[in-house]
Amino acid sequence: GVFHGIQYMFQKKDISLLMFFLFCCSISLRAITTDELYYFQPLFNINWSILKRIEALSFFIAGPILLSYIYSIFQPPKHKKVMKYILLTTLFIIIIVIFTPLRVYGHLIKPYQVLTILLLFYCLYIVCDALLKKQRFTLIFFIGLIILIISAINDILYNIKVVDTAFISHIGFVSVIICQTIYMSKRN
Repeated sequence: GVFHGIQYMFQKKDISLLMFFLFCCSISLRAITTDELYYFQPLFNINWSILKRIEALSFFIAGPILLSYIYSIFQPPKHKKVMKYILLTTLFIIIIVIFTPLRVYGHLIKPYQVLTILLLFYCLYIVCDALLKKQRFTLIFFIGLIILIISAINDILYNIKVVDTAFISHIGFVSVIICQTIYMSKRN
């Protein structure tokens, strides 16, 4: 992700580099605040409430950033209204997270999990459309996205205790990052 952020500094016209960098940052923040939360809080004396806000924000922005990344690459012409709606909804949720306590914004997580699944399938729709139009190197993009969708669905079902597996979203995220890195190196 950092490589793509640096690359964006030299290729400012390619917004996909920035979007991929931001997606990697949101995933990294999520991993740090969920998996490593108990290690960082006492070490840096960070307020628990701030860490929970960062955790929530990293979850709420990851999907829309991924969609923005996909949109910046494939530029589907008839999807501008959907993109605008998703970004405005996310902005509204960000404002709620910043200005309300956990007991308020915490109620948004389960409904947003459903929205995240819908968002991922919408991303898949855009990528499938590009695949059908035979855009170059889209298959590798498609494979990474499928792995991410499977891991996200598993994690949501595991979180609501429908399946007895484990959290595997980290596998999905790493798969997406590897596939997207390959995709981006091939297209240039």
